[in-house]
Amino acid sequence: MLVEFSVRNYRSIRDRQTLSLVGGSSQRIRDIGIETGDRGVPRLVPAAAVFGPNGAGKTTLVKALGAMRRLVVDSARESQEGDPLDLAPFRLSAATRAAPSEFEIIFREDDIRFQYGFVADDTRVHEEWLFARPPGGRTQRWFERRGPREEWYVNPSLKGEKEAWKQSTRDNALFLSSAVQLNATPLRVPFNWFHSRLQVIRSSERLGESFSVRQCEDPDMKRRILHLMQAAGVDVSDIRITEHPFPVDQVKIKELPQDISVVLSKALSDATWARTAFGHRADDDRLVYLDLDTEESDGTRVLFALAGPWLDVLDNGLVVVVDELSNSLHPLAFRRLIDFFHDKETNPHGAQLVLTTHDTSVLDRDFLHSDQIWMVERTRDLATTVTPLSDYKVRAHESLQRGYLAGRYGAVPMDEREGA
Repeated sequence: MLVEFSVRNYRSIRDRQTLSLVGGSSQRIRDIGIETGDRGVPRLVPAAAVFGPNGAGKTTLVKALGAMRRLVVDSARESQEGDPLDLAPFRLSAATRAAPSEFEIIFREDDIRFQYGFVADDTRVHEEWLFARPPGGRTQRWFERRGPREEWYVNPSLKGEKEAWKQSTRDNALFLSSAVQLNATPLRVPFNWFHSRLQVIRSSERLGESFSVRQCEDPDMKRRILHLMQAAGVDVSDIRITEHPFPVDQVKIKELPQDISVVLSKALSDATWARTAFGHRADDDRLVYLDLDTEESDGTRVLFALAGPWLDVLDNGLVVVVDELSNSLHPLAFRRLIDFFHDKETNPHGAQLVLTTHDTSVLDRDFLHSDQIWMVERTRDLATTVTPLSDYKVRAHESLQRGYLAGRYGAVPMDEREGA
């Protein structure tokens, strides 16, 4: 479970900004919240929505989470000595232009609360740390990386070849990643949280339909995907997946070099192409199937692409971060997708959703609590700020949607706020 994420000096983010999923004690949060059993963070929200105008930095926040996950998962096994880390600082300030970026995250896994972070620039990792708080125990320093390699601290209680872990960690790789590659068993729990628990989707429109198609091979999953789409407002009665020969004649293989053309033609000769069609009930009660690619709306395609991954996240208690979730979706469908996380029957394993959006239709006190709403905007010096709605003095019966659009909470285009 994600507790909070902080980032400093990354792209449009200059100063340290924090997104927290810690919930308060209001009745609404008690109804939908995830009980952790951790006295330090007893309750987490299952969903958090990040609002802000174009260019404010919502996507930067998603990219920052994605960059942290990528470096943990890939820095030790995919990169080589000297490879760039693909990190970019805030460039509109002389003080930060040459400074490293900082990432820190707090999460719970196997009943342990972990605090992990690192400081890095595009060429090397400068600092790295991991603290763990087991149930009912005190916070333990598992490792800390600062200064020369011989001065790094690794907790003696961690079983394994600690000196080998240190020596194998390149300047442009994370110690957590490198040690796990050398069978550092105690570190597999936090590493696997990044690898298997945290999922970052840069844009729902870029999500392909192949995962949902594969899920439909299982009759029970097909039924659940169909139910999810119906609950989101799509009038569909059946989903039909058919396999067709790959259209080799439509691929310009002959224009390639002959040796490549021969190999590719042979490989594609037995390939198949899955076509998806949705069955709709006609006025004579017959099912009429419409091709998903050519005859259904963009919103229906986006919803189907999301349906399989959505159920996978809920079934496995994952943390999913989605940029611009509401794109091409009807407001009711958008709201229903979030509500799957609020409902403890559809979310029995404590899955969490972090989304960015422009859609204000979910700004309803009976739907999203102020603990779940975050505002992103850029200051006069063009630095992104991330602020919880709870920091604003919201009147007891004020419409959140009206207040947001009027610019009372910031996070609207500058000219709109000035005209408000």
